[in-house]
Amino acid sequence: LSDMYASWLYSNWEAIRANSKRLVYNILPGNYDDFVQGESENVMIVIDNLGWRYVDVLKAFFENAGFNLVKKKSYVSMLPSNTEISKKCLLAGVPTYNEIDNSQYVSIVEKGWVPFFKDSAFQYISDLKKLENTPDVVEHQTYVVNYLPIDSALHKKEKELGVPHDEHIKMLLSYLVKSITGFIERHNLQDDITIHVTSDHGSTRIPESLLNGIDTKDVKKFGLTEVTHRYAALEPEQFSALPDNLREDCFFLAREIFGNELDYICARRGNRFVPTEGSQYVHGGLSPEETIVPYLQFRKLKASVQHLTILLKQATYRYRLETVEFEIANPNDYPVEDVIVEVVNSNVQSEPYRLDWLQGKKKTSASMQMRFKKVGHKGDTENLRFMVLYTCNGKQHQTEEIRLPITMKAMFEMKDSSIFDDWD
Repeated sequence: LSDMYASWLYSNWEAIRANSKRLVYNILPGNYDDFVQGESENVMIVIDNLGWRYVDVLKAFFENAGFNLVKKKSYVSMLPSNTEISKKCLLAGVPTYNEIDNSQYVSIVEKGWVPFFKDSAFQYISDLKKLENTPDVVEHQTYVVNYLPIDSALHKKEKELGVPHDEHIKMLLSYLVKSITGFIERHNLQDDITIHVTSDHGSTRIPESLLNGIDTKDVKKFGLTEVTHRYAALEPEQFSALPDNLREDCFFLAREIFGNELDYICARRGNRFVPTEGSQYVHGGLSPEETIVPYLQFRKLKASVQHLTILLKQATYRYRLETVEFEIANPNDYPVEDVIVEVVNSNVQSEPYRLDWLQGKKKTSASMQMRFKKVGHKGDTENLRFMVLYTCNGKQHQTEEIRLPITMKAMFEMKDSSIFDDWD
């Protein structure tokens, strides 16, 4: 499955880069309105090597600090999925590495966005200690914070950390949230700030026992440079000179197509150019874990929760198996998740409808298969009765019973019996 995804990404890269709005270089321009709304400030945390596996952990820490998740999107890293290329494209907002004029993060962030965001000032902060030592007066609308400890931890073996990776990373994320919320409280920005969290790439763990199609002992023979677990650089025209098995077990990232300064080869499937240990995480390839990263927004929420609403797309049904189409609307400014819609009529058989996520002020179309029976009390033939359960701001909620009027008809209805008159 991983290789199917990687092959699709590789084969369609030029079209994806040209047309999709979900590559990491789109994050800043694609969420422009959220960065410039009103007089509010922003903290954008770029967590190097943050994969989706830690999103729920981060969400729980922010919720405990009083900030709730209001937006959640997936983005795809640049290729190869390494820090140098993907993070610089993310921070610069450009689709190819070759287009980046400045090599330093501070120049990319503080100078590169001045025309696009007009008067909105950006400040690049290289680590949390510098954020904690910012002046008492907030001078910038957006603080872009680079956070490297997650990446450093994932590159280490478990025995080097002394604890499992997940436990160590929970500790790092806890400290991150404490530091960010401390900065916000120090400057009294609780009600006027949006916290943006994203990443440049993710990583995957490849067990030592997994078959490796690349002979790691022979890698140096072929003149590869920048050799890492999942990618290596090549001199021009060198790919055609590689042995057949190496070309088969790698993707070739030509510089003229992928917009990098060098040609690269990325290992396919579980292949790697350097031996791995079971507890290590590696990146640079095209697998989902290495390339799909989260973009999250957190805000301090003030309003009480309003219940979700349901609207039927039609109101007439027959006593049989029917597809009932409806809309679910979220009237809140913030999202809800883990939505379960159940029908409680005694004369209707159906499975609950489930929805993972519904953005604030949005609605979505849905449908349920329902079998209507000629049983039950009159109220069940005149109304469809729903119960909706959902989670909002980290708490579970349940609507009161939602009654929507319906009309039930028999399986067959004849307007005129004369069609039977000539029958013997």
